[in-house]
Amino acid sequence: MMGKYEMKFTKITIPNTINFADLQLAYGAAGQIEFNWTPLEAICTASNLDIALLREQQEDTIAGLIINWYIEHRRHGGDPDPTAENIAAEVIAEDARGGGFSYPPGRA
Repeated sequence: MMGKYEMKFTKITIPNTINFADLQLAYGAAGQIEFNWTPLEAICTASNLDIALLREQQEDTIAGLIINWYIEHRRHGGDPDPTAENIAAEVIAEDARGGGFSYPPGRA
């Protein structure tokens, strides 16, 4: 039986012209994750995806893309990224507690 949400998998193409570091992944002053959208736009173009769909998704979708990219980046010998390492550690800790929770933007 399918639940309310249907999970869809899409093959993502990472262009050779961009690197994980191009995201400029960082924590903002309020603790939010900040990044450069330009590499994600290039990924969407190479993957034949509409960037607007990614921008409209909840943060978990974008975080999932970034973390999966980071995993592949490291698997292929890429340098560690401190922010990505912290995010991955948070995901592992949340999963160990049965999942995480986050408020919608502006609702904390």
